[in-house]
Amino acid sequence: MLLSEIIDENRGILDDRVPPYLWSDKDLAGCVNRTINDLCIKAKIIIDSTTADICTISVVSGTKDYLYDPRIIEIKRARLYSQSYPLRKRSVYYLDNHKVGWESDSDGTPVMYLIDKTTGYITLHPTPSADDSLLLTVARLPLVRLSDEDMSAIPEIPAQYHNDIYDGILGYAYSKQDSETFDPIKAERYKAMWKQKIFEITNDMLINNSVDTNIDPNPDYMDE
Repeated sequence: MLLSEIIDENRGILDDRVPPYLWSDKDLAGCVNRTINDLCIKAKIIIDSTTADICTISVVSGTKDYLYDPRIIEIKRARLYSQSYPLRKRSVYYLDNHKVGWESDSDGTPVMYLIDKTTGYITLHPTPSADDSLLLTVARLPLVRLSDEDMSAIPEIPAQYHNDIYDGILGYAYSKQDSETFDPIKAERYKAMWKQKIFEITNDMLINNSVDTNIDPNPDYMDE
C-alpha cells in the first residue's frame, strides 16, 4: 500500500476526511513511522543481509571494535569474507568466566564477536591480524523514514502487514496533545490492540522461522 492509501484509510476511521484536518499528513506519517518502528523492534520484521552500507563492514588489521549502523536492531549472523563459517556470538560475561585473560590474546583470525563490550560496536575476537570484510545478517529499522513529502512511498515492511499496523497508528493519533484530537480512552484501547497484534506477529515469526536444531547441535568449528 502507498503511504497516501494508509493515511486515507486511517482518516476514515478517525472521521477526519474533510479539511482543515485535525491530523495533518505530517502528523499521520509520523504515527505510521512510530508504528512501523514498534513492529521492527519487537517482531524484527525486516531481515537484511544484502544492503552494503549496513551489512558490510571493512575490517582493518589491528582493530577489534567496529561501529555498526544505528538502524540495526539485532545482529543475527556475522561472517568474515575470507572464512566459510560464521563467527560465534559471545558475551563479555561468558569470556570472563570461560576464557580468563581473553583480552590479552594475540592477534589472529577472529572466531567470535561480542556486542556488549562497547555500546553500538561489534567487537571481533581475537583482534584481526589481516584486513578483511565483515558480512552481517541483521534485523533492522527501515532504511528511510516515510514522509508527507512523498505520499507515493511504500512502507518497507512486508505488504502482508500493512493493514495490521492500523491499531498502532490510531493509538498514536489519539495521543496527539490537542483538545480536538486527544482521547486517552481511545488511545489506550488502540495501543492495547496494537500490543496484542505485535505479540501475534512475533509469535508467527518465531513459528515460521523455527528450525530443527537437533540435527547437528555441535558443528565441528564450534567444538573449540
